[in-house]
Amino acid sequence: MVGNAVVPTPARLGVFEGLCVVSLGLFDVPYDLALAIGLVLHLVVMGPPLIAAGVLALGTQIARRMHGAA
Repeated sequence: MVGNAVVPTPARLGVFEGLCVVSLGLFDVPYDLALAIGLVLHLVVMGPPLIAAGVLALGTQIARRMHGAA
């Protein structure tokens, strides 16, 4: 958790993956596989909230247009 707070990057891109590489390296996981795992894990964690936010934003815009037209 401390590693994620050290450098404020957009979506913590880079810091999260770096921590995955270092952490999995302790278990003798190869660098390229650890990086791939970090990227997929980041996508799984960040993807659904971003998609939900997009759907809600789109729904809000549609509701505003319908309310304004009526």
